[in-house]
Amino acid sequence: MTGNEAVRTAPADELRREFIEYRRTGDRKLRNALVERHVPLAEHLARRFAGRSERQDDLTQVALLGLLKAVERFEPERGLAFSTFATPTILGELKRHFRDAGWSVRMPRQLQEHVLEVTKCLGP
Repeated sequence: MTGNEAVRTAPADELRREFIEYRRTGDRKLRNALVERHVPLAEHLARRFAGRSERQDDLTQVALLGLLKAVERFEPERGLAFSTFATPTILGELKRHFRDAGWSVRMPRQLQEHVLEVTKCLGP
């Protein structure tokens, strides 16, 4: 097992303690370590949006911004698993990116989301 794998497979209690410590101290190194541990989640969610006129590395960057926001906003005392909290945050950031950057004519947000859902169902 490499060092990165050891970090990524940390027990839930240890992860919770690290989030509590980050919320208490605001330590940027700890925040960055928490982000790095969850990069695979962001990459996985970004891949779900592949083939939609955006480069994969751009989508990954947007997903990583969502991950950073999730790490900064996560409240471990609520008892949720971090991935449960982070997934909708990252997906929201990706959807917001498509809504804001991908449309030349401003359409209502709900209509844009419906178009994205239909496009996803129809495939490439």
